[in-house]
Amino acid sequence: MTLFAIYSKPDEGPEAVEAVRQGFSWAAFLVTPVWALLYRAWLVLFAWVGVALTLDVLASAIGSGAAYGLYAVFALWVGFAAPQIRERGFERRGWLAHGEISATSIEGAETIWFERVYGARA
Repeated sequence: MTLFAIYSKPDEGPEAVEAVRQGFSWAAFLVTPVWALLYRAWLVLFAWVGVALTLDVLASAIGSGAAYGLYAVFALWVGFAAPQIRERGFERRGWLAHGEISATSIEGAETIWFERVYGARA
């Protein structure tokens, strides 16, 4: 079972529900700029550009191994921080947090939340 944070935007109707998987994000770790664009995490994207450019410039002074290592630390941080980054984005856009649900998939978490709020479907 995986833990999911549930967010909704009641102004957009009962179907406006998102579940955010808690835990490490491999996508955010491996392809940080693509992940940031996909989830509209603009500050992460700008930070990635800044870190990449800075490390590229500093690579000759600190060595390419150190530059790669520092980039790996940054990417690792993004991988661990990805759920919180997404959650803050939802909150900034006016979504409501409804706690966490344990489920096997995102769809399962959303289904459990719908059943708790609106009752089971007949």
